[in-house]
This record gives sequence, structure tokens and C-alpha cells, in this order.
Amino acid sequence: PGSGKSMLAARLPSILPPLTPRELLEVSMIHSVAGELAGGALTNARPFRAPHHNASMAALIGGGAQARPGEVSLAHNGVLFLDEFPEFQPQTLDSLRQPLEAGEVSIARANARVTYPARFQLIGAMNPCRCGHGTDPGYTCRRQQNERCIAAYQARISGPLLDRFDLSIDVPAVTAADLILPAPSEGSADVAERVAAARAVQAERYRAMGLPGVATNAAAPPSVIEDAAALDAAGLALLRDAAERMRLSARGYHRVLKLARSAMNDVSAARDGKTNQIAANLRIYFIALFSVLMIASTLMFYVEGGLYTPDAIADGQIHMDAAATARGEAAGSVKFLPSDPLTGAAIPEEKRFFTSIPETMWWCIVTLTTTGYGDLYPVTMGGRIIAGVTMLLGLVLFG
Repeated sequence: PGSGKSMLAARLPSILPPLTPRELLEVSMIHSVAGELAGGALTNARPFRAPHHNASMAALIGGGAQARPGEVSLAHNGVLFLDEFPEFQPQTLDSLRQPLEAGEVSIARANARVTYPARFQLIGAMNPCRCGHGTDPGYTCRRQQNERCIAAYQARISGPLLDRFDLSIDVPAVTAADLILPAPSEGSADVAERVAAARAVQAERYRAMGLPGVATNAAAPPSVIEDAAALDAAGLALLRDAAERMRLSARGYHRVLKLARSAMNDVSAARDGKTNQIAANLRIYFIALFSVLMIASTLMFYVEGGLYTPDAIADGQIHMDAAATARGEAAGSVKFLPSDPLTGAAIPEEKRFFTSIPETMWWCIVTLTTTGYGDLYPVTMGGRIIAGVTMLLGLVLFG
């Protein structure tokens, strides 16, 4: 008790995709017949119905003098949550068996026979026994032995109804240490994206198989799901052994196939598709980053006089001395200096900071990732323009 079973069930609609136009029309028609469409308002949120465990069979399945739809139809295309599952009347619970299989419910009266759609997702929550502590370590039931108490309580649910459940999950008790842990980073919106992607994979598969009316694995006929699962020899052998050891019925056999197809292939395909998109985006990002790094470094090295090596400067001085001698001036009267390609202004030796490619690339990395130049700063007009553009690109790439 108190482990969050009801809360988890109530959160299920938040991770389901919104209703399609066709589903919205079906849900609206049912709610209109039941008189629950307040003011004619429509919503694409999936229905969530949670009747109390004292609900009658007519309230759950439908009925009355006017053959009104029951909870199973009001939960069509949504979730029907039955809390305290064994506390419902056994006959009421067994009446769910036919709607779960057929996806519809027929209500017959002396003057009318009405069929309502009833394809819903059934969630049942229950404690292990009446007191709820039968499985706690060291606990002893006051009524009878723990095993007998648990068996008697769970016997209120018939085997054929249990056979229609796809999953049975044990929810352990929540400790005080669990309550003080920080909230998980993944919210319902993140899970809803994965669910929508997996459902899109399923709908596309059955559309390609010529079954546009089947949108999920749960709605696929047994013969279709066997083709869709496409198990290899090892998978078939494992499923056969499990079915024999666990005495699975034919219904259970096909439910295992549907669940395996959903849990492994479809969810993995949706996750792989998202992963591939992320990988492609990362490749584009790093290509852009590398291109900016190489272009900015090369241009900065050029405009800041990095091409002028000591030998090049010495050769330039020789030419300057020869020109000075030809003019009748003393050699060395004019000193050769690299110049700004844009303005022609000379770059003094003490201000030539970009004298090697590694230094220039390091400056470019610092400029891209920070708001400063580090120990190097440009002195030419062209270098300042390149530095400004590099800073802007850094803001774009690194936010």
C-alpha cells in the first residue's frame, strides 16, 4: 500500500499520443450519447476512467432502460483504471473478458440491441492481500498463513481474466530514502515522444502490409503479428520452451509476441531513429566547427603577417637596402616590415603575435569558446574584422 500504483496509472494518459481526428470523433460520439459532452467541448486528450470498486455490471459494461454506454465504452481509445481490483464483484470483472477480446460491447434489451466500441487499455491495481502487507519481510498475518491469505485474496480474479493481461508488475514499497532522492530528469513529455515514435513505426508497418485500420501491435490479428514479429529459429525455440514451461495459452502466446515486438523492435527502432538524427546533427556541428577553425586561423595568419618568416623578412630587407643604395641613401636607413593587406600600414616586430599556425589555431579556439582573445590580439584592420566574425560564430556554435 502507498507505493504509487494509483499515481502511476493516473499518469499513463500523459505519455500516450493525442487522439487522431478519427478517434476524437468516436470518443465524442460515445460521450455525447452518454450525456457527458459538457457544452459540446472536444478535447484530444485520451479518456481516463477510474470507477469505484462498488460499480455494478451495468455501470461498467453499460445498460439501463436506455442501454447507455458503460465505463468500458467511455474509456474507448483511452485508459480504464480499476483500483483495488479484487474488491470488484467477480461477475463484474469477468464481464470485461468479451470487450477486451472483441473491442466492443453489445447491450441487448427487449426492445433494442446496441453495440458500442470498447477498445481500451485496462490497468488494474491491487495489494498482495487484504491487509496489503503479506509479502513484507517478517510480517505474519493475523488471519491465517501469509501464503493462504495471499492465495485467497488473489483467487477473486479468474484465470481467464488474468490471461488477458499483457504485463504483471510488482511495485515494491517506497522507503524514506526513495522519497528524499531528487526527481528524475526524464519527464512525461520525454516518454511521450518515445511512445509516439514507436506507435508511428507500428502504424507504418501495418500500412505497408495493407492494414490501414491497424495502428498498433495490440490491435493486430494473431496471424498478422506472427508475420510482423518474424522470429528467427533461436527466438522460436525460446518462445516454444517458455510457452511449454509456463503453460501459456494460445492467447498468451500471441500476447508475448505482441509485447516482444513492441518492447524490443519498435521502441529500439524509434530510439535508433532519434539517435541517428542526433548523430547526424553532431556531425554537421563538428564539420561547421572545424571549417570555422581552419578558415579563421588561415586568414588571421595571413593578415597578421604570419607568412613573413625571418628569412622572408631578411630577403625583404636586402631588397629595401638595394633600393636605398640606388637612391643614394645609406643601406639600412629604411627597415623592412610586414604590412596590413587592407590598409598597407606596417606591422612592428613587437606586435607580430601570429607567427605560427599552432599559435593561430589556439587563438581561434580561445576566441570561439570565450569572449576574449587570450594572450594574442590582432593589430591589423583585417585581423580585427576576422576576430569579430569569429566571436559571433562562437556565440552561434556554443550559445
